[in-house]
Amino acid sequence: MTFESVFARKTPGVPHRGSYFRSIPLEFADAPLSAIGSMKGGGRYNAQGEFEALYLADRPDNSLRE
Repeated sequence: MTFESVFARKTPGVPHRGSYFRSIPLEFADAPLSAIGSMKGGGRYNAQGEFEALYLADRPDNSLRE
């Protein structure tokens, strides 16, 4: 099951608990929840320069592949 499919089934606005993973370069270890990279380069769900998006995965190996 992918991260996207998990959230696609959730009702918007309803809190969700769980464990999620993120892989970041070591140079950014001091700010692991920063999403500025997605603002600078864009990503799957946000256009470059539009807004920040925090990308997470449902498994550690998925975060490394992304």
